Amino acid sequence: MADLSNSSWSETDSNNSQPSPDGFPSGILPSQVGGVIRAMRGAVKRSYDRSNAMIVSTGSTADNTYILTYEQPPTGYTKGEVYRFFANFTNTAAALININGLGPKNLMRADGAALSGGELVAGQVVTVIYDGTNFLHQSTGTRNFKDSVSIQVAGDAILQIESTASPANSFRMKQIYSSPNVGGGNDWLFRQRRPSDGATEDFTLKSGTGGTIWTTGNFNPALKADLTGATFTGDITTYRAAAPTTGVIVLGSNNGGRYLYFDGTNYSLPGAVTYVAGLNSSANISTNGSVIVGAGQASSLISMTDTDEGTRSVHNNSGTIGFLGSGGDWITRAYDTGAIWSKQMGDLSTYIVNTANTAASNYAAPRVVRTGDTMTGELTLSYPGPGINLTPTDGGYRYRLHSSPNGNFYIYRPDQNAYPLIIGPGGEITTGQFGDLNNRIEARGQAWGQWAVNQCATSMRLPYAGDLYNSWNLNGGMAEPYGGSMMSSRATIADGTANGAWIPGIFRWRYVQFYTPNAGWVTAYYA
Repeated sequence: MADLSNSSWSETDSNNSQPSPDGFPSGILPSQVGGVIRAMRGAVKRSYDRSNAMIVSTGSTADNTYILTYEQPPTGYTKGEVYRFFANFTNTAAALININGLGPKNLMRADGAALSGGELVAGQVVTVIYDGTNFLHQSTGTRNFKDSVSIQVAGDAILQIESTASPANSFRMKQIYSSPNVGGGNDWLFRQRRPSDGATEDFTLKSGTGGTIWTTGNFNPALKADLTGATFTGDITTYRAAAPTTGVIVLGSNNGGRYLYFDGTNYSLPGAVTYVAGLNSSANISTNGSVIVGAGQASSLISMTDTDEGTRSVHNNSGTIGFLGSGGDWITRAYDTGAIWSKQMGDLSTYIVNTANTAASNYAAPRVVRTGDTMTGELTLSYPGPGINLTPTDGGYRYRLHSSPNGNFYIYRPDQNAYPLIIGPGGEITTGQFGDLNNRIEARGQAWGQWAVNQCATSMRLPYAGDLYNSWNLNGGMAEPYGGSMMSSRATIADGTANGAWIPGIFRWRYVQFYTPNAGWVTAYYA
């Protein structure tokens, strides 16, 4: 009997009167009834197996062909017939179906568009309908849902939205991923794909505390939400509470980017060094980091102007930093040497010394005089880091004897910012020439000891020089065949006489060699 899709089957009972076994005509013989029933059961079973997912396809992504093999093959492809099966692989491009070798047919989306990859997933139940030319995949196409839609898989859960309109070289396939590999499953991954070559572009929405997704509307710069490449045509504001209004602007992307942030009252620039040219502000400017002025310039200036007394400045130039008055002249300045000068007192050190000498001359109490004074008792300097400066008046080198809280005693040269001598609390000595003196002595001692060891012979051998017979230099007097070698062994030979005596016949010669680490193997020659 033919399949249920065959025209021999009729919805009108009286029309099913074809001869047995394709029909059940009146007056059928009892012997023909069994054939009709068997044909009916076979047709019903074949229809059941094809319209329900009773088989798993074969095939592969090599040509993206899904092969369906039934126990009883269809007689052909019938328009409107439904097939269901479990897909054995995920398609990577446009796909085909071939049923029992009837020939491949295109597998299209429900709306008639070609598949592009990822529509059929391995293990998925696939429903297809033959439209007379192609098979239409009923799981892909326009759907209206009146309830929640859930996608649950062990790996990446993907929601795909695609426009099949031209051009194919645009990123018109959109996908939303729920992936355990993106932000530990806490972030949203959005991907767009270009059908022409499969190229993809991704961007991620990062979740924040409490599951908040940070966007341009509620951006928090402290969390460094990634808005790289975003373009804004209007103000960027956010309302984290009823009031105040807060907002942020991303400035550049080097070194992670910088952020101009308004918290509702103040502006701040979180991050590392921020360079601002021509900054004018009528309100306070505050920072949690350093303020660097004049980087790369020969000098730098911070001017402060008020309405009643003019402009005063902080000025840095030629190793000097200080304050300029409203007339542009120095009021106070400090040098890299530590010297301090003021318009009122001049050099502060000289002023203090002169003032101290003047005060000392007015008292009879014992005092230290800089020139020609002799002390009969101890001199004690009580200070966190006491020191004595030794400065020749003839312009020679200046030294400073200095005791540090770390227990070290220093001899310091200010003109070189160097320490020619340091004595540690345990007697350790460090010099500018030798470094740590103890380590220097140990190192030199080890070096000399190793040098002496390297001069000593550590091994000896007798390499082979050659063999000579007793006929060599016969009756020619004493001679040595290999210069500097020595005879190490001999062998005897018969003298050829009747009495059969044995005489020395072959002599073996060897060189004497010694090995030293510095020179390697050395051969001993004549003394």
